[in-house]
Amino acid sequence: MSGNSTVKDLETLFQLTYLKFTAINKDEKNFNQFMGQIENALKNRDLDPETVFEDSVSYILANHNWRDKPFTVEALKDVNYDRMLQIAKERTANAANYTFIFVGAFDEAVIRPYIEQYIASLPAQKGKKSNFVDVESHPVGQTITHFTRKSETPKAVAQIYWYDAKTPYTLENQIKANILGQVLGKIYLQKIREDESAAYSAGARGWSTYEGNNFFTAVMAYCPMKPEKADVAIRIMNEEMVNACNSIDETTLKEIKELFVKDMQTSFKENGYWVRNIHNYLFTGYDGHTGIIDIVNAQTPESIAAFARQLMSAGNKVEVVMLPEE
Repeated sequence: MSGNSTVKDLETLFQLTYLKFTAINKDEKNFNQFMGQIENALKNRDLDPETVFEDSVSYILANHNWRDKPFTVEALKDVNYDRMLQIAKERTANAANYTFIFVGAFDEAVIRPYIEQYIASLPAQKGKKSNFVDVESHPVGQTITHFTRKSETPKAVAQIYWYDAKTPYTLENQIKANILGQVLGKIYLQKIREDESAAYSAGARGWSTYEGNNFFTAVMAYCPMKPEKADVAIRIMNEEMVNACNSIDETTLKEIKELFVKDMQTSFKENGYWVRNIHNYLFTGYDGHTGIIDIVNAQTPESIAAFARQLMSAGNKVEVVMLPEE
């Protein structure tokens, strides 16, 4: 549950939060209208090859977990409005299960009465706690999926994930994954787009997360390719990840670190940055802020290459490629 407001509308934010817990009511007219919008969106979704591709990637990366199966028009018939409302009411029945985080330009003397009136009065059952169920999974080893899709304009696109579920979730590992992704992104742009003219764009990103009891560290390469040069683009994507395990260009790393620090200094002034960090600290014990600039500046070509080797040593890779149907 989240929201934001101007300073002068702060009480309205609290009132709406209170209503989210206490005024979940049935509205058949709005529900039917919403379902109609979803149906139209799903019909149009199937016509977009890139959307079909993204759905396929998500499903494969989730190890074909039914929770991540692409939603279809046919599945709408199984939607039960009464059950939806029941779930919503169950999840909001006990405010003692919630932790409220407020960040922004407010005075404690002003916000405290709102907390006492709209938060403290919510229904709560002390001692009754909910917990999560671990349902996340990813394929182990190499998973290669290439398929064709017919479209008005021939399109080819590839995404490759290298990932590890054992790398500890730390601030330094998160930074290393991010930097490795940026390094590869620059290489892909130069070699795939500029040198080979095999794509209009190409890139990569890296990240590390911790959800439930699961670590997940990954680098993802992506490239909307020219169909006739798909093999070239895919080869470079794979080769350069291997090359990153051996060496990282010092000049490229220096540029990325400087931009990283500049972006972080901007983020320090944003509410969203602090909400995310407070949330992570409360629920994982993970401090995603202290020393972040020093950790970025301490990275070397050797430390990023070593991180790439560690990631690759897990042996987990998902490669999904969509080519135009001839």
